[in-house]
Amino acid sequence: MEESVNSQQIRSEFLRNKQHYIDLKGDRCIYCGARMKEFHHIVPVHMGGDNRESNIVPLCQECHDKAHSKRTGVRRADWGRKRIERPENFDEVVDMYLDCKISMKKAFELTGLSRGTFYRMLGEWADERGDKRKHRDNGIVYPKNRLKKGETHE
Repeated sequence: MEESVNSQQIRSEFLRNKQHYIDLKGDRCIYCGARMKEFHHIVPVHMGGDNRESNIVPLCQECHDKAHSKRTGVRRADWGRKRIERPENFDEVVDMYLDCKISMKKAFELTGLSRGTFYRMLGEWADERGDKRKHRDNGIVYPKNRLKKGETHE
């Protein structure tokens, strides 16, 4: 498969700045503590990953091989990015949002969450509580449940 020009640029940029990542991330595998052999892009470059510091981790050869292993599918629970915990004010903000007291944008601002993280947490929150409320402004409450134009929330 031919690599895109953008992927080639990202790889070249990474190689030029490799020492920066060593200085920043250290020279030890984040999983087992062994001497780092490779830097690993969590989201691969060919899948749209980039050279952001949050997307690059140092791995030893064994852990890097496991990360790329399609044969075994070996994955450790602590691999990858850490899940963001729900903010303390999440329940209060969601109640205000679902009661149409604040906008979606204000809910993101008050919780400090990105749109995707907010909706993931909102879906989990709704499932835990069996809450079926929907927001009247745009119908987006949970990723799977949307109001159609003209419908109202229950």
